Amino acid sequence: MIRFIHLMAAAYWFGGLVMLAMVVVVGTRVLDRDAFRALLVPLARWFAWGALVAGLLLGITGYLLASRRLSGVEALSTTSYGRRLSLKLLLVALTIAATALHTLLGRSKSPRLLVISRGMAVLAFIATAGIFYAASQLVAG
Repeated sequence: MIRFIHLMAAAYWFGGLVMLAMVVVVGTRVLDRDAFRALLVPLARWFAWGALVAGLLLGITGYLLASRRLSGVEALSTTSYGRRLSLKLLLVALTIAATALHTLLGRSKSPRLLVISRGMAVLAFIATAGIFYAASQLVAG
């Protein structure tokens, strides 16, 4: 049951990112700026609350799953599973940092900061894909 909850929370997170990316790509092409903002802002806020819950579930269930396989923190560097998990945790930290920067900078009026914010969104998406790859290596190994 713990793994199922972990996978469902991960599916919400990644699926939500894919959905938001599709809205951004299509919306910027077919909507004017005001209509696009009117669509994206509430959608992103709604996703953010669900992502917060998903993130908490991922943290709790991830800890429980890892504690079954690792004897302690030192096993993160001394076992094959631990090293792969460490990579996944590094990507999680990168995703959280990129998402936080995207959110903070996205509120700016500065065109330069908005470009950086968009870059952080792309980085968060790529890091999330990396998390899924790292997770597949945990299961495979």
